[in-house]
Amino acid sequence: MVAPAVLSLALMMTSACATQHQQAAINETRQMTSAGVDSLTDAEAGAIAHKLNDGEIELARIAVSNATNPAVRDFAQMMITDHTNANAMLEREGYAAAPNSAVNALDAATNHMKTMLNGANGPGFDRAYISGQIDMHTNALSMVSKNLAPSAQDPKLRTILSDMRRTVEMHLQRAKDLQNQIGR
Repeated sequence: MVAPAVLSLALMMTSACATQHQQAAINETRQMTSAGVDSLTDAEAGAIAHKLNDGEIELARIAVSNATNPAVRDFAQMMITDHTNANAMLEREGYAAAPNSAVNALDAATNHMKTMLNGANGPGFDRAYISGQIDMHTNALSMVSKNLAPSAQDPKLRTILSDMRRTVEMHLQRAKDLQNQIGR
């Protein structure tokens, strides 16, 4: 059996690796917009937003099955519902996940988080999931606020991204509240 301190350190290191991939996605998005906000097309911004939602849905499905704390399971179910709804709005307007360098980096971040979560159980799983959610929502908020929304030209996409920003802010606050309840 792995000592709790070793498991906690391993989970933090894996979480840091996922955060590095998220940061890579942010950097890729910034590079895509470095020539000016108009250089990120609506299709690219929509694809990145869609992939942000996809990652949250994938991780939340794992959490719904594996979380031991009912509040964490409820949070994960909220992630599935809210991010599925956001993707439905994007898809109604013709924005779906499409390959680009930022989307690829987001996939890598999600895969690292899935690996981390699949190696955890019990209260350690709950803490790892919520810690990852804080990191992911912090990075998503930055990406939506600083890159995606400012570059969007389509008024419908701008509205979706504005709604998404408010939802991500609410999710981030809820994750922080949960972390205070269950511990780090």
